[in-house]
Amino acid sequence: MLFPHLLAQPEVHRGKIVTARGELMGVREEAAPRFVGPDLKNIYTCYIYSGTPGVAPYAAAFTELPDEINDLPPHKWDEPNLEVTFHGYFLSLVRFPVEKGKTSRDDTISPYLVGRSLTVHGKMKTPPPTEEGSYSYPIILSAVGGIVAVLVLGALLNVWLRRGDRRIQSRLAQVRDKHNPFNVEPAEPPREP
Repeated sequence: MLFPHLLAQPEVHRGKIVTARGELMGVREEAAPRFVGPDLKNIYTCYIYSGTPGVAPYAAAFTELPDEINDLPPHKWDEPNLEVTFHGYFLSLVRFPVEKGKTSRDDTISPYLVGRSLTVHGKMKTPPPTEEGSYSYPIILSAVGGIVAVLVLGALLNVWLRRGDRRIQSRLAQVRDKHNPFNVEPAEPPREP
C-alpha cells in the first residue's frame, strides 16, 4: 500500500497489513494499556520516515524490541540512524499538531500501524536531508573560501610581479646610465632677460 492510497481511502485499507520501509526515527517505551494481559509490560512507539519529500512518516506501535535497538543505550533511541521494515496492521490516520515555529497551518497526518516487531537492515547509508537546509552551510563555506583564496592569490601575484618589475626597471636604468653618461639637461637654469 502506498501512502496516497491510505490517505485517500483509509476505510478501505483499515485492518490490512501495510509495509513501511525507511529510516527509524526515535523509539519510545511506554507502559502497556491496562486491559492487556499481564504478559505484556511495555509497548514501543516510533516513526518510520520513507525518505519521500513532503510525505509524513508512518507512526508505528509494536510489542517486541529488536536486538539491534535493545543493545543501544536508551539515550540513543531518539536518533538510531537505522534502516527498518515494519509489517503492521493499518488502524487509522492520526493527526499530529504542527511543531512550534513552523509556518504551515496544516496538521501532520500519518498512517498508524500496529505490529509485533521491526526488521532492522542496518545503518542508513546517508542521513536524509533536514528541512533546515543542511546543504547550505558547506556551499556557503566553500564559496567564501574560494573568494578568499582568489583574493590571496591576487595579492601574492601582485607582490611577486611588482618585485620583478622593480628589478627590471633598475637594470634598465643601469644600462641607460652606462650607455648615456652625459646629462642632457642644462646645468644652470636659463637667465631671465
